[in-house]
Amino acid sequence: MVERHLLVHYRGCMTSQNPAEKFNTALTWLQALAHRAAAAGVRRAVVLEAVDGAVPDAALALALAAGDDCLWLGPQPHQGVAAIPAEQAERALGTECGLLVIDLHAGIMPDALGMVAGCLRGGGVLLLLCPPLEQWSQWPEPGRARLAVHGYDDNDVGMRFITRLAEGLQRDPEVRVVAPGKPLPPLPEVTMPASLPSAPAPYRTADQARAARAVLRVARGHRRRPLVLTADRGRGKSAALGLAAGELLRDGVSRVVVTAPRRAAVDAVFRHAWQQWAEAVTDGDSLRSDEAVLSWAEPAALLESPQAADLVLVDEAAGIPVPVLEALLRRYARIVFSTTVHGYEGTGRGFDIRFRAVLDALAPRWRRLVLEQPVRYPRDDAVERLVFDLLLLDAAAAPAGQLAQASLSTVTCERLDRDGLVRDEQRLRQVFGLLVQAHYRTRPQDLRNLLDSPNVSVHVLLHQGQVVAAALMAREGGFDEATAEAVWQGRRRPRGHLLPQSLSAHMGVADAPLESMSRIMRIAVHPAATGRGLGRYLLRQCMRAAGSEGCGVVGSSFGATPGLLDFWQRCGFAGAGIGLRRDPASGEYAAVVVRALNAAGRRLVRVARARFAQSLPWLLADPLRTLDPRVALALLGGVKPADALKASREDYAQARHFAFSQARYEAFLPALWRVTVAGLARPAARARLGSQQAELLVRRALQRQPAEMIVAAMGLKGRAALMTQLRAAFAVLVDEFESENRGALDGISTL
Repeated sequence: MVERHLLVHYRGCMTSQNPAEKFNTALTWLQALAHRAAAAGVRRAVVLEAVDGAVPDAALALALAAGDDCLWLGPQPHQGVAAIPAEQAERALGTECGLLVIDLHAGIMPDALGMVAGCLRGGGVLLLLCPPLEQWSQWPEPGRARLAVHGYDDNDVGMRFITRLAEGLQRDPEVRVVAPGKPLPPLPEVTMPASLPSAPAPYRTADQARAARAVLRVARGHRRRPLVLTADRGRGKSAALGLAAGELLRDGVSRVVVTAPRRAAVDAVFRHAWQQWAEAVTDGDSLRSDEAVLSWAEPAALLESPQAADLVLVDEAAGIPVPVLEALLRRYARIVFSTTVHGYEGTGRGFDIRFRAVLDALAPRWRRLVLEQPVRYPRDDAVERLVFDLLLLDAAAAPAGQLAQASLSTVTCERLDRDGLVRDEQRLRQVFGLLVQAHYRTRPQDLRNLLDSPNVSVHVLLHQGQVVAAALMAREGGFDEATAEAVWQGRRRPRGHLLPQSLSAHMGVADAPLESMSRIMRIAVHPAATGRGLGRYLLRQCMRAAGSEGCGVVGSSFGATPGLLDFWQRCGFAGAGIGLRRDPASGEYAAVVVRALNAAGRRLVRVARARFAQSLPWLLADPLRTLDPRVALALLGGVKPADALKASREDYAQARHFAFSQARYEAFLPALWRVTVAGLARPAARARLGSQQAELLVRRALQRQPAEMIVAAMGLKGRAALMTQLRAAFAVLVDEFESENRGALDGISTL
């Protein structure tokens, strides 16, 4: 229990200017440090160790005295302290505090640390409560339970992430460690107050004001001149979007739409828009006044159901796949993309590399603006540097120049020992930096998974010691019969076993969970070394490693795009499943691909492949009706003709009649559907079809889209043009069948 006199002493000490004051307790020391930080306008980080895991009285006293100016992340320590559970850290986004307390005794959640660190303003104190740093790696850390996938317990989860975290805190000269029974550390030197550059109201910095003006120009200026805002976290770009949107709507613009990977990510946009547009009322997902509206929409929803918009704002764009961003860019003439360069929601570096070429091709007059000045604290902030280092937010792949000569003849493949990896900072940064650059949604939690997940292994290709390619592989499956039965019936979903669960619960392969499998979680090749077969080579080495450990199947799951499906099919993998709903942020459907490694695996893959081939055409007509036809064609192209649904000679006769007459399409629907399914599974027929003809067959015959929708989507000149092309496509399928089956249609070639 905190004594009242401690709080009184705290309030008095905060105003003390006596540099010779003696600090007899951790509390008086913390009070003096907080005073110095506030006077200088700089942020300070303190580690407060506790041997027994209890919340130290000094931390509680500071929090109670700070009141609403304290943000406490972790279990509630006292009824007078408003705490946010680490699992709900996103609730703190957009808020500010002068004291940030993170209770790490309750378990490490790297994403939560990345979220809340930017809430601490200049002059504030970050207080980390944790076990003694030197003993932390032996601590029964509660966060391990989140990584203990089915088949493993907490003791199987590594402590490498925490080892690195503890060493980073000990190593940083700006971090003060207060430990029970040890002398209090020296206070930081007193520095001159650091003031933020002035900015016109209502903006916090000149950078933020410049960003808002640039957004206004997109809305009011020439069309097809998109803006890309990039910044590290805490630079106020979401606020700039909101302030600009509020001004536009207040001054006569009718509709602004904002999208992001998550709804919570745009709370700051709405809050600051309201600041400029006070007469608006809110219903949660929109602000409205008369006919003007600022509304939220998921990225996938903006593509499936296009909305009329005077301006589209895409916040945290790095957390959205480039194909989705490209589709938004094509659809909306006035659009702003905003993203964090180093953040927990995705990386702006990978976004910049992948999206720049799209912008150059589709909108060559696009503009980029970088926000550099933090809104809450001065530049070169010690706490920001600390968080970047602990979470590897600034990890970068190997320098491109050192990989120019990388080839199959120069690389070596290694399975990295993770105990050694955590000690090799350069290699760890190159591995994680490559994965961050290659994948749109790599987060700090992925770093802990890489280091500590008990079923994960790390494989790399090295060129002269530099990481040129990397893959993460997870061991899955191998369940007992009772568990396998429960998975098949949908009664159990063992954590961390995506591949066997997908094959069993979704594709009906009942014995899939019995088989030991390996799933490729991530695979990436350095952009400077693509197109040299390195990805396929690394994948072969991963399969060899999985086979040597007794796995019968290797597979992967990923957001389906034509390019990715082509890569996996060229590597000998067969489609075995497809998600039935789009990911709300990515706008993509998750595909599952598999390849057998032994006899048992071959039996399982054969069943899964055949079931998928039989079910896919039916799925395209209902839950996958909005699947990108290019993805559908890629999936159909991976179907073996022997597994595909069959079309009879009578079906082809009806297709011939439709193709070479003016007969109604609807009169032959069943036959035309079967001919399409069978034809698109035949490589020769696919090779003869033009890309537009193939897309048309998917849209009309398989997805059963209305003619009006197809005409609009494909830019055709009306229904007559659609029918002409459709008849031509069926003529190709019929001709190819007749060429392969001479005489098959004798006697029934006309109806």
